[in-house]
Amino acid sequence: MKQRGFTLIELLVTLAIAAIFATIAVPSFSNFLARQQLASDANEVLSGLNYARSQAITQRINVSFAIEQQGSESWQFNVEPEDKNNTVVREREGAGSDAITLNSGVTVIFERLGKTTNCGSSDCEIRLDHPRLEDCRIIRINSLGRVRSLPSDERNCS
Repeated sequence: MKQRGFTLIELLVTLAIAAIFATIAVPSFSNFLARQQLASDANEVLSGLNYARSQAITQRINVSFAIEQQGSESWQFNVEPEDKNNTVVREREGAGSDAITLNSGVTVIFERLGKTTNCGSSDCEIRLDHPRLEDCRIIRINSLGRVRSLPSDERNCS
């Protein structure tokens, strides 16, 4: 009579191999999640800046984009008309289990033609960092109002 199934030794060897694969995969997966969170938050900030500029051009008014670190766990940006009528056009918050840090207190004001009024001859920059990565994301706004995320070869994350 033939027995069907696995022996205890075969099951233990299979579990040991699965445990080895899991210990190899988990660190790279957590780095993958950290990179995705950093990219997602950078894209959210980039979207907010482009939205502020488009609202300034569309409505022919000055629009400010202000971003701040909210404690150690999150950041927040506001897009609102510069006339201070307390009408917030857009507000976003970023938060996660690992805090994204940024250079806080950055305000960019777009005029009715889309140019920035407070970046002067130099560019304004917003830098986002993740504590588990050596990488960062830098968003640069030039005096003409062009908003772009710097490619990896132009970023200095040290």
